[in-house]
Amino acid sequence: MYQPDPTIKSLGQAGSGTRSLVETITAGTPRVVLIDTYHAPGGQEFLTRLRQEWPGEVSWFDTRQALKDPDTLAGDLAEYLTDDPVFGRVCDRELDLFFDPTRWLGLCRAVRSSQGCVVVVGPGAMSPPLRNYADYAVIAQVPREIVFTSTLANLGDDQERGNWPRYKRSFYVDWPVQNRHQFRALPACDLLVDISAPEQPTFVSAADLLEALREAAQRPFRVRSLFMPGIWGGTRLREIVPDLPAEWPNCAWGFEVVGPENTVTFEFPQARVGTAFDLLMHHQAEAILGRRHYRQFGEFFPIRFDFLDTIGGGDLSCQVHPDDAYINSHFREPCAQQETYYIMEATPEAKVYLGLTSETSREKFLHDVELATTQGKPFDIEQHVNAFPSQAGDLFLIPAGTVHCSGAGNLVLEISATPYIYTFKIYDYLRPDLDGKPRPISHQRAFEVIDFSRTTDWVQQQLVARPALLAQGDGWTRYLLADHPLLFHVIERIELSGPYQDSTSADGVHVLCVVEGPGVVVTRIQDGSELSLEFAETAILPAACGDYRLSPRGPSKVMKCFLR
Repeated sequence: MYQPDPTIKSLGQAGSGTRSLVETITAGTPRVVLIDTYHAPGGQEFLTRLRQEWPGEVSWFDTRQALKDPDTLAGDLAEYLTDDPVFGRVCDRELDLFFDPTRWLGLCRAVRSSQGCVVVVGPGAMSPPLRNYADYAVIAQVPREIVFTSTLANLGDDQERGNWPRYKRSFYVDWPVQNRHQFRALPACDLLVDISAPEQPTFVSAADLLEALREAAQRPFRVRSLFMPGIWGGTRLREIVPDLPAEWPNCAWGFEVVGPENTVTFEFPQARVGTAFDLLMHHQAEAILGRRHYRQFGEFFPIRFDFLDTIGGGDLSCQVHPDDAYINSHFREPCAQQETYYIMEATPEAKVYLGLTSETSREKFLHDVELATTQGKPFDIEQHVNAFPSQAGDLFLIPAGTVHCSGAGNLVLEISATPYIYTFKIYDYLRPDLDGKPRPISHQRAFEVIDFSRTTDWVQQQLVARPALLAQGDGWTRYLLADHPLLFHVIERIELSGPYQDSTSADGVHVLCVVEGPGVVVTRIQDGSELSLEFAETAILPAACGDYRLSPRGPSKVMKCFLR
């Protein structure tokens, strides 16, 4: 059965519970303790419980007393949030952006002059000069999906601004700035605490976590999956994934590997501790990507695997993604969202919409889109966009600039680059979102990036994959599905009835997903470590993994992706 919350078994000094955490911190009677918290749901409850358990007389300080006034902070963030209702620019500033210099100086002086035990809590507690005073330092954070789905007001903002403005500021400012700060601070800390369950936090020594990160980057591993409903969502993922919320009307997305959102969960002998996949990338990017691709992408994990379920659902919005130059200059992202759709399952009438028809033109298409946007006049997208029948095993290539969407009736494995948010919706059939509000349309941006030369004949020749036999052996066959100059991924399919051996040594990181059959056991040959993969489960095989073997539990098919 599909396991949405896999763990990485590790050794180290870990524990659970607020009282145990306090006993661990105070065992050496430190005078100044810094607890740097991620701004996230449960944070205040965690701190309240911490204060209740702390022994003796303590002077407590909260860094949030030094935050800028909300209006001042809003002005300072305007250049990153922009006037665009959907998109902004990734903030490249440090955490001190959030703090008033005079208030921060006053806080630091108060901490320094205090007598007896001092505990400083809140975001930025490990910032200078406070970090110089610490006898004991703690990072407190939450698994990424809790932050991703949060309804908590933004850091330093006392107003409720609605779901999308809150998410937008989190995506462009709060999360990247806090990540940089905490990821860099971890090696100088004593503990990392997972406060996803604030009533029962789990923790591990920072040294043991860093060692667990190093070991994880040598072996096959899985990350925690994240699922979400959507207006076009289907019913198939509900059958595959256990215990999805009963109140969901459907399940549209399954984020298997999406670096900014995924969590890695380490299972220590005494406790499970979850932390951001991006933290693993920060400390082990070269081991995971390989030296060549590390030079290219740095700490950015460039491969995305996710599911789009429209079986029993509806069509995705007609959309397009910007190219490298556009996404870098406008949003500070390192690469475009090059995509492919692999059809895992499909109903008989299913379609994929890809590229422009030979009969349309920029003027005709834009005319219909503007009437839909301004006057609510519907149109048939097949007047402008090619509709290709889809069936299990098909692969459609979607380089940036190509108009596309999945139609109803598909379970799609989307293999793409990671900057998932940059979808310029062109037409969404005039339907509201799940909250009853109109879905945002970005057709002006879309028409800046659409490649109008990608019409029917070119699309059929270039973007509809034709599997080519690469190699075969006793019990296995390997096909090339995609190696296109407009994409930076290579995609293969391995069909197995017996063991198959491969290696990450030449290619760098491999990402594998079981797309048919009961699954496989992945074995790292160097040390015999094993990872079991069921149907629809995805694994990351770091470049440092080297030689590995796939042993099927029955006839199975595995998609394999690596970087060109």
